[in-house]
Amino acid sequence: MTKYLLFLIIFGLVLVNFSYAAEQITIPKTPSDVPGFKLFVKNLFEKGPGLLWNKMKEIFFNEVVPLWKAIHQKIQNFFQKKAIPKTQELIGGEIEKRKPELQEQFEKEKKETWKGIEDLKEKFKKIKPKLITFSANCFTKTINFFKDLFKR
Repeated sequence: MTKYLLFLIIFGLVLVNFSYAAEQITIPKTPSDVPGFKLFVKNLFEKGPGLLWNKMKEIFFNEVVPLWKAIHQKIQNFFQKKAIPKTQELIGGEIEKRKPELQEQFEKEKKETWKGIEDLKEKFKKIKPKLITFSANCFTKTINFFKDLFKR
């Protein structure tokens, strides 16, 4: 259960970045003639990754981080002012009575979570060479395509 929850939280945080990036990126017009297209591709390979990275970094630090900080502050204020005092009032000494049992259960959950992470690491180690080979093949085919295109 905790594995799925952890996955959903991380996946949700990653998806937020894509929605912000999609709003900010504009697709340039592609040229209609071959020399213009060659210049377009050359500029795309030279400047494109840097521009994309800078834009994503700017969006992340100027919009996403302040949003997360504001959400964190609101949640923290809620817990400090309302949830924690109310919980302490309702539960009282029951927490102290069950503290060793709860700590033991927490440690068990923590070990299960770390075991899941280690399993994921092992799976990634197995597929990592395949991913690298696939990426290299795609990159090589793309470069060869553009080399052939520019020879004409």
